[in-house]
This record gives sequence, structure tokens and C-alpha cells, in this order.
Amino acid sequence: MSRGRSATVCVRQDEIGGLLEAKKIAALAEVHYAQIAPHLYCGPIVGAALVVIVKNVVSAYVTRWNFMLGAIFVAIVVFMPEGLVPGAVRLARSALKSGARQKTAASLAVTKQ
Repeated sequence: MSRGRSATVCVRQDEIGGLLEAKKIAALAEVHYAQIAPHLYCGPIVGAALVVIVKNVVSAYVTRWNFMLGAIFVAIVVFMPEGLVPGAVRLARSALKSGARQKTAASLAVTKQ
């Protein structure tokens, strides 16, 4: 981390030893301005469900559904390096924040008139 090579730290509770070690890793990550992506056990389940859904639904409409699945995998790796579930949560939070900002701006515009 001190060399600037890693911007995201994946913490797996079952491998690090406990909560005290997790707090130490979080403090170290905060000092080096790194994000923490906790390992979630539901990630592989969601990933497998995505593959099954793409295979069954998209293959009915697209002949080259394997290409579509590969494009989805690349998009997940590029836009959600912390994983599918934490990345989806991050995107949902940012969407909610932008929606709240738009409502605030619209209400300010209405009150100024």
C-alpha cells in the first residue's frame, strides 16, 4: 500500500483472525487512503445466478450470448473491482444521492420563482 499499488483492500473475516485484526487492517487502509471491500459470502451466489440468468434469458434472444456474458464480466471487473455485490451497493447509493440532489435542486428552483 505504501507504494501506491493497491487502492482497494479485500478483507476476508475468516482468514484474518478476528475483529481486532480487521480493525488494524482498516486503520492501516485509512492511513494509506485505500478503500476496504469486505468479502461477502453471497457474492459467488449472485455471480452464479447472473450466469444462469444470462444463459437462459439472453440466449433466447441473442445467438452469441457467450459474447454478452463476457462483456458483462469485463464491465464488472472494470466498474466494480471490489466485487459484484459491493459494487452494486455503491452504485445504488450514488444513484440515490444524485436523485436526492436533483430533488433538492428542483425544490430550490421552485421556491425561487
